[in-house]
Amino acid sequence: MLGNSGAARGFTLIELLIATFVIGTTVVGLFGLFMLSLRSAHEGERRVAALALANERFEMVRNLPYAAVGTQGGLPAGPILQREEVLRNGVTYVVRTDIRYVDDQYDGTAGGSSDEDEQITICHHPPGGQPRTLTIGASSWPAHQAHGDTEGSCEGGPGTGSGDAYNADYKQVRVEVSWPSPYAPKPVLLISFIVPDGVEGSESGGTLDFQALDASGAGVSPATVRLINDATSPAIDLTTQTNEEGRVVLPGLPPSAGTYELAVSGEGYTTEQTYAATDDFLPDTDHAHLSALAGEVTQKTFVIDRLSSLTINTQDEEGKKIGRVPYRLQGTKTIGTDGSGELVYVLSLDGQTSAAGRAEHEELVWDTYAFSIDGAQSGYDIKETNWLLPLAVDPGEALDLTVTLFPHTEVSLHVTVTTPDGQPVDNATVHLTGFEVDDAKGTGVYGQVFWPDLPEAGEYTLSIDAPGFAPHTSPVAVQGTARVTAALSPAA
Repeated sequence: MLGNSGAARGFTLIELLIATFVIGTTVVGLFGLFMLSLRSAHEGERRVAALALANERFEMVRNLPYAAVGTQGGLPAGPILQREEVLRNGVTYVVRTDIRYVDDQYDGTAGGSSDEDEQITICHHPPGGQPRTLTIGASSWPAHQAHGDTEGSCEGGPGTGSGDAYNADYKQVRVEVSWPSPYAPKPVLLISFIVPDGVEGSESGGTLDFQALDASGAGVSPATVRLINDATSPAIDLTTQTNEEGRVVLPGLPPSAGTYELAVSGEGYTTEQTYAATDDFLPDTDHAHLSALAGEVTQKTFVIDRLSSLTINTQDEEGKKIGRVPYRLQGTKTIGTDGSGELVYVLSLDGQTSAAGRAEHEELVWDTYAFSIDGAQSGYDIKETNWLLPLAVDPGEALDLTVTLFPHTEVSLHVTVTTPDGQPVDNATVHLTGFEVDDAKGTGVYGQVFWPDLPEAGEYTLSIDAPGFAPHTSPVAVQGTARVTAALSPAA
């Protein structure tokens, strides 16, 4: 009789699944680690190449005389391109060079110090130069005192009571190199200062102190700022970005009256700009081209914010779309006047809904918009809208306006009932009397009622009752297609 020397044993299905899972996880992890290493190696090579390009650009700057350090169309002007594409090892790198003057607070700034810093007058003793009277911020005084400057004006010495006579003390060079990549790497950024041989630069001019704010008054960063002046020699065409406070300060502007064109925008933001005066257009003071005066500061603020959009839908009482309806849309913001003295609006247009009863307006400025439909032209009157008119469009808002239409009649009345703060009043009873009319209608959630085909034009009487509000009675003149708004007062 044979005995069992050992039991033969195999793998169960569960054990096979567990083993497969462990092996698969290990393989996937190793593959991911390999791909990560490969990605890091590729990005490392590109970053090294970008750093080399940035150093090459700085070497180019260092080999230039101080007076020639600048960008083409920039401020200061020079031979270096503001933006250049360079091909290295099959990769296209974008090299952006920003060179600007710096007005150092150490020796005072043009126009004096900021309001946040107490201002004091000192006698500045530059090495090898004549003493000068300066107005500086109190925070800069200890450094001046350590170098032998004294508090108070210099006796008989040159200077200015408002700040530094030279607003271009030295230059800041900023080189940024970026490259296309699906991993969104941070660009290489190098910043350095180029100092003249003397104590400070001899260049002098005006200073632009610009700030971009949003609708709430906060600084917009980063916003793209473009400054153009074809009247200077060389011409200026400078593009830069605001700092974290939404500010750009540009010293050393060549003096020029009313020829500096300024524009500011941002990704997903509205655009503001200045305009030139022509025979048929005169910009208002907020939108006129800027001036630069030697030793003076030109301060400018523009307000930009997120783009908004408006979708218009036209339909009948049953909700069926009505197409090809002409309408007019006009905001309240203006940029100047035309040759006849009429206001020029940022947005004022005549539109028409599509065959499907729809119209879209993208990239709108936040504003209050008047919306209207000419009944005689379109064949329809507005019976109700799901938003009260005029439309208040906030920054970044996507507004859908549904307009319910009724066949046009010669005499009609549309009434909107609101609270004191402009909100629609639901469940209000609106009673209209006059010219053999004695009719009452109730408002819905949009606070509106409509009387088409009234017997004749003239003066009617409105009486309104609503829970929680005092009774309201007022005369209303009806001529053609009339629209009135009645604001109710709270009940005593």
